[in-house]
Amino acid sequence: MPFELFANRFPDLGPRETRTLTVLDDDHRLPRGRYSFVEMYCNESSCDCRRAFIQIHRDDVVAAATSWPDPLATISYGWEPDDFYRAWAGWPLTDHELELLRGPALEPFNPQSVHSEALLDAFKTYLLTDDAYVERIIRHYGMFRERIDAVPQETPQRKTTARKNTRKRQRTARRKQRRRKR
Repeated sequence: MPFELFANRFPDLGPRETRTLTVLDDDHRLPRGRYSFVEMYCNESSCDCRRAFIQIHRDDVVAAATSWPDPLATISYGWEPDDFYRAWAGWPLTDHELELLRGPALEPFNPQSVHSEALLDAFKTYLLTDDAYVERIIRHYGMFRERIDAVPQETPQRKTTARKNTRKRQRTARRKQRRRKR
């Protein structure tokens, strides 16, 4: 299940609606700085997982980098009840697997840092308690899915038809070439 930045599909809206958290003083868990909580959604056409990955970057590190740096944390977040994810998975989930699917949880297959736990706590404490933010994630998911599902996907039938049409065009071009040589 590949995840893609929301801003890739919505380049104007994505950056404008990215939530940030500013830490004004160094504390024992997070260094001072501005942290961006960047949304990612599944871009698989047949998927309706109703989840987001939230990658967290420190803005000053991103600005100074020559390429996109690894995130400080990647959080998995789903907003549906447990029963939805149990049915969606199609196999019996352990409690741990359910927690990872539904979240919020640190995504085990993505980069994490020494600040990941503190950033997960900040996500739970400051962002998920804001109903407008949660509604925005759900709205962005719907917008993203509409874009993904609107793009015609390559199916075996379409690939076969495309191959046949390509061969037909090539044969026609060869015939025209032979006629010109005569």
